[in-house]
Amino acid sequence: MNAAFLACGGMLACAVGAAARLGIADLLADEHLSAGALAERTATLPDVLEVVLDLLCTQGVFRRDEAGRFSNTPDSEPLRSDHPRSMRHFCILASAEYQQAFGALMVTLSTGESGFRATFNGSIYDYMTRNPEPGRVYDLAMEDLSRPLSAILASEWPFAEAATLLDLGGGHGVLLRGLLRARPDLRGVCFDRRDVCVRGDLDLRQMAPDLVGRLRFLGGDFFADVLPDADVYLLKNVIHNWTDESAIRLLANVANALSTRSNARLLVIESLTDGGFSETYRAIDALLARVLCESGTRLRDLNTLSRLVESSGLVVLRANVLSTGHTLLECAGTSVES
Repeated sequence: MNAAFLACGGMLACAVGAAARLGIADLLADEHLSAGALAERTATLPDVLEVVLDLLCTQGVFRRDEAGRFSNTPDSEPLRSDHPRSMRHFCILASAEYQQAFGALMVTLSTGESGFRATFNGSIYDYMTRNPEPGRVYDLAMEDLSRPLSAILASEWPFAEAATLLDLGGGHGVLLRGLLRARPDLRGVCFDRRDVCVRGDLDLRQMAPDLVGRLRFLGGDFFADVLPDADVYLLKNVIHNWTDESAIRLLANVANALSTRSNARLLVIESLTDGGFSETYRAIDALLARVLCESGTRLRDLNTLSRLVESSGLVVLRANVLSTGHTLLECAGTSVES
């Protein structure tokens, strides 16, 4: 793959994002359609849409038959909204705000400032709070990334002693939904920004009404607010969004919550530079942390993350790599012996 082709990768990303935003894969779920028919249903220009879809066909995302009709392929199926491992909203996010932030990569290279902050004049969370529609897409994109983990976590970590889970920075609660469905004896609290929790509660009532009595949302500041009691606290893909200083503030707040509960545990679940993901995935994740997250943030290895956790008043009891590739650190208060 030569450098010139890679330099055009942003164009491919925009094409994938447009197809995801227009719901092309949903429209092709049950039938093959021409560019004209798809354009009519998506209020787009047929000749331009045809060019976009032809480009995606060259990459195997869609297929075009001899009659000129387009259909899904295994690579486009995850763009469907109803796919069990849908990545539709993540593709929309990655090709829009993420892509724009990477346009400021030279700023990050020169100054260390987050490309997102340089582009949008604020952190990613500030931006999503100020802009409800992109904020909704962001929430759903994080669901896309969390969905595959819930079943794996339920089967690979014992929740036998737990009754209540608290997911910090849990978005719309998709991780908790999966865990609660796998374990009917559990209850969950999803803690996030207040605007996220409002959207999450509405989403829960529409998409998972069977869990309304077992899952609730609590808006607040996980750096400063007193955290509710729980048996297991979850931090999934949260720590890598923050500098060491901010991460220690957050972890110290969890340590305070654990200080009076000797049996309570914190599960820190992260993508690490020496974790179980592919080399390419880890390299992309490392750059994402620099460009999208708090200025000065970097992806960590296991030793660095463990030291960070322990400097916050917690003990790392054990660490293992889940079959998803994530690394899980089981942590407790300092009164617990490993």
